[in-house]
Amino acid sequence: HNHYHSNNDNDSDNDNDNDNDDDNTLHVQPTTATIIKLIESFLHERLAIQFLCDHYVGLHRGKPNGGIHVDCNLMDVVRDAVVEATSVCDANLGIAPAVVYVSSSSSLGDDVGVEVV
Repeated sequence: HNHYHSNNDNDSDNDNDNDNDDDNTLHVQPTTATIIKLIESFLHERLAIQFLCDHYVGLHRGKPNGGIHVDCNLMDVVRDAVVEATSVCDANLGIAPAVVYVSSSSSLGDDVGVEVV
């Protein structure tokens, strides 16, 4: 039983209505916050896919933990990431922000991070 009925027996006439939406379409300019949210979402998804690919390739090449390195110095990883990000910023923009390393200890373990100044 079809619950959706067309008011017009000839639906092909309605196909042409979508070709020129200029009169009926509301055009909304995205805000900066919306654009930033979209970019962050895209980059987050790209990073997740890259991580899964690296993990799969590592497993395929015989690394016991794939792309996950459980025995690493976290501060070395953070420093390498900062050096790479600084190089990318400098190469593309001609300037890179100063970075301060932050480290703290808690009952859950040591946390390492960076602050951009």
